[in-house]
Amino acid sequence: MKSIASARWERAVSVCLAVVALAAVVQLGYLTILYASIEGYIDHIEHSIALGGWHVLQGLPLYQAIDDWPFFGNFYGPLVYLVQTVVFVFAQATIPLSKLANALAVAGSFLFIFLHLRRRFDLGLISFGIIVIAANFLIFIPISVWNRPDPFLFFLVSAALYAGGRFGGTPGAVFIGVCIGLAVNFKVHAFVYFLPLIVDVYGWRNLRRMAFIVAVSLAVFFLPFALPQVSFVNYVGVLFHVSQGKSVASDLLRNTLTFAVFYLMPGLLLLGLALNGKRTDRRDMIYFAVLSVCIIISAYPASIPGSGIYHLAPLLPVVVDATARLLVRADRPPWLKPVLMVIIPVAFLAVSFRSQINFLKNIDWLIDREKVAREVAEAASAYSDGSLQVGYGDSRKQYQLTFYKPILAFAGQPVSVDARVLMEAKSINFDISGRLVEELRQCRTKYWLIPKGQQPFRMRSFYSSQDIFGSAPEVFAARYEKTAVLKYFDVWSCKP
Repeated sequence: MKSIASARWERAVSVCLAVVALAAVVQLGYLTILYASIEGYIDHIEHSIALGGWHVLQGLPLYQAIDDWPFFGNFYGPLVYLVQTVVFVFAQATIPLSKLANALAVAGSFLFIFLHLRRRFDLGLISFGIIVIAANFLIFIPISVWNRPDPFLFFLVSAALYAGGRFGGTPGAVFIGVCIGLAVNFKVHAFVYFLPLIVDVYGWRNLRRMAFIVAVSLAVFFLPFALPQVSFVNYVGVLFHVSQGKSVASDLLRNTLTFAVFYLMPGLLLLGLALNGKRTDRRDMIYFAVLSVCIIISAYPASIPGSGIYHLAPLLPVVVDATARLLVRADRPPWLKPVLMVIIPVAFLAVSFRSQINFLKNIDWLIDREKVAREVAEAASAYSDGSLQVGYGDSRKQYQLTFYKPILAFAGQPVSVDARVLMEAKSINFDISGRLVEELRQCRTKYWLIPKGQQPFRMRSFYSSQDIFGSAPEVFAARYEKTAVLKYFDVWSCKP
């Protein structure tokens, strides 16, 4: 039984942790809202996702055959794009609006995590869990808040964790199945993140319940493909081509396995409890075993070039739940639990500081480049007598200027070329630059905005420094001429 002194000590630690938890959530909320409100993107896939959602709204196909042109290169599951479509239905499409759903997913994640922790644990462990999760969001920022599938996956795992503990039985199985079906509609391998909580709630021998969950998830998964613009055949074809030649990068694998040690906290606690004479709960051991297997499986997509350790992040709600359950039993000696409740969150918060600093530098850059957004919008108005697109130069440094192309699309202009798609295709030895060359030769686009002072279409791939535009630079020079110089772009027009 706890002494009065140790009880007071633990209560004081709990109150301090609650204050820190609130501060961490406020900080994360501020950064999330700040990024969502800015007219610009950090990553080159974000604008592609916004465009994918916009194309569906315009009646264009979400997935094309690999030899179609223009080829939009939508490699994620349909829901990441359809979320954008739904948002654009209710308001005028803008870049900040395209980031709204992700911000809401971040908020929803914390709501479900809080509700789950409040049902099972005291103030100290609730605060512990919130801090660890907020710190990890800050570690992975901007990935944890940007316009990609990652915030939604975290939200769905958090929701399933809450539902499994709150409802159980058939209602819980339905809820979890729906979450899995939705998650796989963001990333096809996302079902892995739900396996630990399914085994924990229903047991690894309950095959009937697992079959029911699989049936529900499959039904939900196939729903988006009922839309005429969402072709299941083309989606599978795209996945097949993208998966070709994807090998593990040793440096990424090493980084992933190093970071995975943090996610193995429950195992260290299980070992410590056993060494301390505490009886090991079989359910906790199975929970941790399945979690470990899922971490190993997730290490593969995390180690493919172009990916990263953020593929482990959706497992964090399970990690926090398993850790909190074991901390409840870490009561000998009396000071052990409060000390661990402080050390673990502090370690994660310390790791997050560098990410926050880098993120704020990106934010400063985006704020300064909001003038670029205005220039692109003005160009759309000034050159409305013909088709206008954002093209590419010769420098990676100015590549981010091309992330503003959704502004032209939202104004009714076409989008036919995306350097990211050409890079992805080239990485699997699939060259589609010939179709771009043909488009340029026929002058299908009357005007091009090329980053100022750059040689058009000479930028090389980020993945391997390969040429991605083929003979496009030569054909472009023959068919277009520079006719205006703006602050951030040169305007190239089709020669008479």
